[in-house]
Amino acid sequence: MLTRLSLTFALLLSLTACATSPANDARPATDLQVLRLGVDALTQPRLPAGDIQRLEDAATVGQAWDYAADLEDALWLSNRDKANLRTFVEKASAAIEESRLPACRWWQRSGCRR
Repeated sequence: MLTRLSLTFALLLSLTACATSPANDARPATDLQVLRLGVDALTQPRLPAGDIQRLEDAATVGQAWDYAADLEDALWLSNRDKANLRTFVEKASAAIEESRLPACRWWQRSGCRR
């Protein structure tokens, strides 16, 4: 009788332990897919925003100057895109890291997400 009772108690205790343990291995790859899509969107090529797309197409010196200004603007915008991309990747990777931390228990202070 005592053996049967102790086995039942041990079985119930092990079942509750299995039910409360987090499933760390079942993580979808959607966070990485979102990161990849964001990087793809932010790394589209920047072309000069004028009528002339190449210096050889300029017929006059004024058109060449306009093309140079458009090219400089495209370079500035490209550098801004790189800074935005760096910020996006840093924030997204920090969010992914935080989401992959184990959930905090009541006795834990750090090294977990709340």
